Amino acid sequence: MTIPSRLSALLPHLPLLIKVIIPALNSKTGSLINLALRTLEFWVDNLHPDYLHPIFATQDNDGVSHFRLMVALTQHLQPAPYPYGLLCIRLLGKLGGTNRSFFREMVAFVDPTGQGEETEVR
Repeated sequence: MTIPSRLSALLPHLPLLIKVIIPALNSKTGSLINLALRTLEFWVDNLHPDYLHPIFATQDNDGVSHFRLMVALTQHLQPAPYPYGLLCIRLLGKLGGTNRSFFREMVAFVDPTGQGEETEVR
């Protein structure tokens, strides 16, 4: 992810690079998360949504690559002391409403306070 190259040279390989971005967003390393968010933001800024969203929606082995990307992004939506919350909000805003159209799968929601039970949200 850190090798500089022109975006036009990366276009044929974006479906493979998306599969690298998702584990980077799920990692615990701050610099890797930051690099993944900045790379994703660069793609969103410079590529037309009609080209980018089908790439996000490409099917991987279990068919939920866009879903996993959105879940990985929403994990970083935390209040101000957390360094990546604002960047994720900005990125989700740039994606527009299309990020909601792929949440058709059931999501297990666990209350972070531990007071409630685990529920499934559709």
